[in-house]
Amino acid sequence: MKSSLSLLLLAVLVWSCGSGGGDASMNLDATDSVEATSTTSVQGLIQKGPMLQGGTIQAFPLDLALNQGEEVAQALLADDLGSYELPLAEGGPVLLQARGVWFNELTGALSGTPVTLGAVVALEDGANAVNINALTQVCTARTVELARGGMTLAAANVQALDELLAQLGIFTPNTHTALAPQALDLALADPVDHALLAGFSAVLLQAAQHRGGAVDSKVQELLGLLTQDFADGTLDPALVQELAEANEVVDTALFRKRLSTWYAEVPDGPGYQCADPDRVLDADLDGRANASDNCPGDPNPAQTDTDTDTIGDICDSCPITACSGFCLAADGAGRPQDLCHLPCQAGTCPEDQTCLQSEALCGALASCCVPDGEPGGACHDDQTCDEGKSCSPDDPSCPAPLNSCCK
Repeated sequence: MKSSLSLLLLAVLVWSCGSGGGDASMNLDATDSVEATSTTSVQGLIQKGPMLQGGTIQAFPLDLALNQGEEVAQALLADDLGSYELPLAEGGPVLLQARGVWFNELTGALSGTPVTLGAVVALEDGANAVNINALTQVCTARTVELARGGMTLAAANVQALDELLAQLGIFTPNTHTALAPQALDLALADPVDHALLAGFSAVLLQAAQHRGGAVDSKVQELLGLLTQDFADGTLDPALVQELAEANEVVDTALFRKRLSTWYAEVPDGPGYQCADPDRVLDADLDGRANASDNCPGDPNPAQTDTDTDTIGDICDSCPITACSGFCLAADGAGRPQDLCHLPCQAGTCPEDQTCLQSEALCGALASCCVPDGEPGGACHDDQTCDEGKSCSPDDPSCPAPLNSCCK
């Protein structure tokens, strides 16, 4: 159980956000400013995925002890990319807090309820760039504790993120970044640091789904628990296990596809790239990132690949036979050798192969090419078999899943 936290933390936890609901309207225009002579501004992106136009951004000053003061500025998000710009009268330490409806990168739908995300930063006079996301939120309380211990807020943000990456248990060992969480962006493919935000966002969504109930509220619930628990720089093992289980099954390809589609379709979105979570996530915890793991679903630290087909032996149906398509393994009986096969349509197979319609043989393919002519091979008439052999149609003794073979 963590020690009690400051008003700052209470401001960003889920239960401080009111009774849910999507209307956090403050009767603002996107161009509202604190005063015409403002010389300080902050701009950036709000992302859990992208927060939608009409979401709100507020700034709360922090005193020397980093206690929260009254709101000094507020504005509406400018577009469906989560963009905002907020003028302030002066720089200094602030809590930036955003709230709004967001795009769910796993379901491809808009959230039914808003999410609240925060970031604690020191603003300089002039223009400042600050992104607000799931990682900035979880780091808020820890950043404050580190800064109260003597660090600058800039250094505390970097330190908090580095500690969090080590605690989460979903990334490759010794993962770290020199960037602060507010510098990360889901819409940037490079450098690889941005993939840390994509990876955490994907796993967070999957963990929220595992909790059951309304995913939107479970996302906020998890963010609140993680924020509070991480204030001392450690995470409860139960939360770490929950994230690890989500990491094993999250569909990162779907996450990236739907986020890419969102950026391609919203105004001003085309041209944005997407960070790839598989560059940093380690689903099987074998020390290899999914993108460079030859068997990302099964632990294989040695990455043994006997047939050099880029598929690790541990998950290769034919570990000693390299196939350019798919492989049906030898069964020691009617199929004495591994059988390679390729997707096909009628008339597209090589002369010595037959196009078969067989889910059992072809897997996800509707049809595939298999060698014919040899004993036990596929056939469609006697002329496709080797000399001295004949085609035995609809023969249950043929090696499964073939229904005709040369004998």
